[in-house]
Formats: sequence, structure tokens, C-alpha cells
Amino acid sequence: MNQDNNCTFCDIIRGAHAAEILIETDEYICFVDKYPVNEGHALGVPKTHIQYLREANGSRLYGFV
Repeated sequence: MNQDNNCTFCDIIRGAHAAEILIETDEYICFVDKYPVNEGHALGVPKTHIQYLREANGSRLYGFV
């Protein structure tokens, strides 16, 4: 998977940063936010690095939701 060495999310995916993983598939990972806004606040990200949302194709985002 395409990853960026300067991306915190990519570091979590590689295991370089600790995170409480809630669910993980081949394409996506969901983990508890380090600084949650509310109890249960979680982040879900694709395992392929995407710099800007406009770079993501619709089918990739649809598969995540």
C-alpha cells in the first residue's frame, strides 16, 4: 500500500505509533482518536495514503462507508 513516512495515520498503519485498533481490513483501519471530542470518538482511514480528499476515487470512499 502507498504510504507516507511523514503521515501519522500511515505510522499507525505500519505499527510505528501505538493506537487502540477497533477494526481492520485489508483496505481500511479504524482506531480510537488520541484526543477524542466525545467518548467513543474514532477515526477510520484507508490504508492507502491520500494527501487530499479530492485525490480519492468515489468507489474507494464508498467501500469505506
